[in-house]
Amino acid sequence: MEEFFQQSSKLDEIELKELLLRRYHNIDYIMSMEIMDFLTFIDKAIQKEDDEKLYQMWLARYILMTKESFITFEAFKDMVTGKNIDMRSTAEILSEIDEVEALFERR
Repeated sequence: MEEFFQQSSKLDEIELKELLLRRYHNIDYIMSMEIMDFLTFIDKAIQKEDDEKLYQMWLARYILMTKESFITFEAFKDMVTGKNIDMRSTAEILSEIDEVEALFERR
């Protein structure tokens, strides 16, 4: 639910109505929903809209990709949205680096 409020704070009322009408064409059905269903519905619509924008960005880059530089849409999405960011503490990461360096020193 928190993600919904973060997303919805980016939209004003007009943008929200436009998004719902553009995607679903029947505002009466949407407006008759229970509040929790409505909030879930809006959150999903915003997520789909964001995914479509990212996909268009990926397609623009796709035509320039080579066999060596190809990246899947999911990997691109993770990179752009920051989902692939390592959330471990600095101490944990440095510890792993020390372990890797120790392995290379043994060789």
